[in-house]
Amino acid sequence: MENNQSKNYRILIVDDICDWLNYHAGLIKTFYGFDTLEIVCASSGKSAFEKIMASDQPFDLVITDLEMESIPNENYAGAWLVKNIKARKEKVKNILIISGSYDIKEVADSFDVDFIPKDLLISNQLLLKYKTDELLIN
Repeated sequence: MENNQSKNYRILIVDDICDWLNYHAGLIKTFYGFDTLEIVCASSGKSAFEKIMASDQPFDLVITDLEMESIPNENYAGAWLVKNIKARKEKVKNILIISGSYDIKEVADSFDVDFIPKDLLISNQLLLKYKTDELLIN
């Protein structure tokens, strides 16, 4: 079995609020260390998609908010991003939605991806560790 503890992970974090980008990146760096990560940040669904498409290597995980910029004919920019990522499975291995949106569960379930409500993450930061362990290591 491969030793995943020494693997370098590529993670893309997407949120239009800089404090949330820093919060998520800081937690992940605390959990996994600086040596095992390449963290890329994007402040919109469209810029995240551009980074994904421009990358030669797949991302192990994309963590995205739902409510960001306005995209015509879409309820959420994050849902648009997830839909477009799912159509290009070779570019992203796992997706995690972290949002304060009231319908996060329904959106995540509709795309068959994992989610963490932001209010729960604030009260229990280890939720992010447990979920990323499940998606990256297990």
